Amino acid sequence: MIRERYDDASPAKRGRSLRGGTLPAIGGIVVILAQTDGGNAFGFLLPFLLLALVFYFFLIRPQRTRMRQQQQLVDSLEIGQRVRTVGGIFGTVRAIQGDSVILEVEEGRLRVSLRAIGGRVDAGED
Repeated sequence: MIRERYDDASPAKRGRSLRGGTLPAIGGIVVILAQTDGGNAFGFLLPFLLLALVFYFFLIRPQRTRMRQQQQLVDSLEIGQRVRTVGGIFGTVRAIQGDSVILEVEEGRLRVSLRAIGGRVDAGED
């Protein structure tokens, strides 16, 4: 009777092998890591590489594109152009002084940073 209980509780009957064959599903990653011999580093690094690619294409690359477009906008600014700031102020460029711009607005002039210029305004868009 005691022997039968011991046999019923053996690892082979619970779906496990004592020699490392099949393992229970206790978590996808744990099972994969437990079954590798340790010699295949690519299989271990693959999820991290995929995560890095996702970060690059969804975060880093779009930010670089926006920075490049902003720099092109700032480089192409000329006196007399109508612009809109990121805060929503519309004005006409009257002077460019270092890293700031003097904008003429309806009731006077404002000095704003070049980084605050959100875009050019076409005629009739005001």
